[in-house]
Amino acid sequence: MYQSPNPFDGQSSNPFNDSGIPTDPVFQRLDDDTPAPTTIQQSDVMPQLKKLYIALIAGGLIIGLIISIAVLRVINHFGLSDAPQPNSELVN
Repeated sequence: MYQSPNPFDGQSSNPFNDSGIPTDPVFQRLDDDTPAPTTIQQSDVMPQLKKLYIALIAGGLIIGLIISIAVLRVINHFGLSDAPQPNSELVN
């Protein structure tokens, strides 16, 4: 029984290289135009990301504190935190 080659088993970005199938010109252009990836030094980026992370956490905590105080003041202003007073007309 003949089994056709699977073009997606290879390690390359072009699945047509290893299987004997004619090369697709689209993949040739992709391989030719791809620039070499630049390496980013982890030691340069990590301190900046750590500072940004801490600033975002602190900002979120401060905003949450301000909003919670505002909600508590609104609840107290409208008397929503007071215990309900029994209505004398309903009590026998």
